[in-house]
Amino acid sequence: MATATLAAFIGADGFGDYIVDGFTVFNYTELIVGAVSVAILAMLIEVLMSWLQRVLTPEGLKVQEQAATAKA
Repeated sequence: MATATLAAFIGADGFGDYIVDGFTVFNYTELIVGAVSVAILAMLIEVLMSWLQRVLTPEGLKVQEQAATAKA
């Protein structure tokens, strides 16, 4: 998600526009709002994907992981 902001450099729309536009016209409020929005959204997506991975991982793989962790 955070790397998607780079699309603003090629003219694509998104949160990257706030960052690039704010940097271009020295409007640091706009730049910070864009950066914080991207950071929060990236963290929320990370938490969602982590939860999804735990829910969708088959029980057999969870048991193997626990056994491998116990040996270490």
